[in-house]
Amino acid sequence: FGYGSGVFSQTLKDSKTKHEGMLDLILVVDDTYKFHQDNLQVFPQHYASWLRWGGPRLVTQMQRDFPLKDAHVLFHVVDDPIPMKYGVVDREDLLRDLTQWESCYLAGRLHKPTLPLVVPPPDDFVEAQQQNLRAATAAALLLLSSGNGSHAACSWLSFYRTVASLSYTGDFRMQVGGEDPQKLDKLVHAPGQLGRFQNLYHPILEFYES
Repeated sequence: FGYGSGVFSQTLKDSKTKHEGMLDLILVVDDTYKFHQDNLQVFPQHYASWLRWGGPRLVTQMQRDFPLKDAHVLFHVVDDPIPMKYGVVDREDLLRDLTQWESCYLAGRLHKPTLPLVVPPPDDFVEAQQQNLRAATAAALLLLSSGNGSHAACSWLSFYRTVASLSYTGDFRMQVGGEDPQKLDKLVHAPGQLGRFQNLYHPILEFYES
């Protein structure tokens, strides 16, 4: 799936200029070792020299056995033919993050609108993503009620903004200026985003109503 400003414009003003943000992609693979084995042969320049030297076994170990903040995602930055960053994650690791919020790294990205590259997505992903969105909805409603009183109403904008903020909770970049201070506003208020959030969460809210 694709995500970020390279997929959906995050400008707060209507503009006729071409959007040229970096394209961000997540590739979900069934066999991490086999993917990197093939990818190293075709695109060795996408890997650091020490990872090329270590081969697919080391790359797989770094991705799956020694995850850091990126939660089992190995990112590659490419400049040709367009600026692009693609992350590789094993299917099992993605499903676990969606259903257990192991790190909420990928689950948090999928709280927000993304562009699926495989249509229709696999059934196990759809089920796990629905669980992820239900959990995000519950967390956002709890946060809103705790801040405004248990019976207070909230607007759609405040609900979606709270949902979008979940993956940034505790992110020190938001406190020290390492992240765009208007990030949340852009995620929700940029042209087309409100409709995308509504399409994403309408079935979830119907689930709660029932």
